[in-house]
Amino acid sequence: MIVKSEYKRVLVADDDSVMRLLMRQSLEQDGYIVEDVTDGQAALDMFADNAPDFVLLDVEMPVMNGFEALQAIRAMPEGENVPVIMVTGYDDYESVSRAYLYGATDFITKPINWQLFNYHLKCILNRYTQSSRNSAGVEKVAATQKIASFAQNSWTMESEILEMNKLNRIRAINRDSMGDIVPKILHMYCNDSASIVSSLTNAVSSADSAMTRSLAHSLKASSGNVGAIRLASICKQLENCARTGSMSEAGAIMSIIEQEYEKACSAMQIYIGGASIQ
Repeated sequence: MIVKSEYKRVLVADDDSVMRLLMRQSLEQDGYIVEDVTDGQAALDMFADNAPDFVLLDVEMPVMNGFEALQAIRAMPEGENVPVIMVTGYDDYESVSRAYLYGATDFITKPINWQLFNYHLKCILNRYTQSSRNSAGVEKVAATQKIASFAQNSWTMESEILEMNKLNRIRAINRDSMGDIVPKILHMYCNDSASIVSSLTNAVSSADSAMTRSLAHSLKASSGNVGAIRLASICKQLENCARTGSMSEAGAIMSIIEQEYEKACSAMQIYIGGASIQ
């Protein structure tokens, strides 16, 4: 894929270290120059210092979330016309509508199909370029994108502990170099997610619905990224309970999450030949 000169430099903002690594690997192999940060405030600081050609912005981040960062970027003179693509595990229409309301160019849902990611990104940027050249049709294009992208990127859960196709897609990112990136990704996932599971257990125990929702969302997204589809599906159930304030079922769901998390890490150990990843 040839990178257009006007979209060469990209700023990636995501608090998930696995996601940042996968983004960097995929983007750099197609010639993009990547800067990455871990929260919305850091994204604003980086943007103010050296505005990128476009931004990939996670929704759920500490310090400042993606919606807040998006609004702040659009308020900057240099950020008014920069493509900002939301990368989110939220697949409900309300969140998608909110992203467009705050000025998102488009969105990509997690878990990401890495074999198609750069092609999807190129299509988004091409559409944005075409719509910018025809300002009269911008609103119509945006409305069409909202409906089409929401339908195209919605994802369903399967019953496997680990989805092998997802891991094969991750391996395919490293197509131009020797070695397998999957073991490194699985190590990172288990190291980073252990603290999230612990904090999530505490949040559920204290009936903190806001923290439960946030942590369940993070674990859902990171688990889906590495093919732990069943775990991601259960995290989504907990996230929905916390979002609606129905915390009475949260304890039971959390027990299932803890069991499923152990199964997922065990499956990852087997996958990489029994190496310790805890």
